[in-house]
Amino acid sequence: MSAIFNKLLAFFSIGARMGYYEIKKSSKSTEQPYYFVLKAANHEVIATSEMYKTKAAVQKGIASVQKNGPTKQVKDLTSET
Repeated sequence: MSAIFNKLLAFFSIGARMGYYEIKKSSKSTEQPYYFVLKAANHEVIATSEMYKTKAAVQKGIASVQKNGPTKQVKDLTSET
């Protein structure tokens, strides 16, 4: 398993209440400047989101992770072993 998968599994196994999300804005001039970072309680970066056009969209992305994150099912659609 990948390191990021292990970090995410651990994060959701102990409960998202142990970590937090940071909303950030890229310093680059771009059409999609907003993104979020998922961090553990020890401030370690667990994941970084895709880029979003608006702050409202990034907040919806966070809500989706919070809603769907506890699932432990993983579907590998790459057809690679």
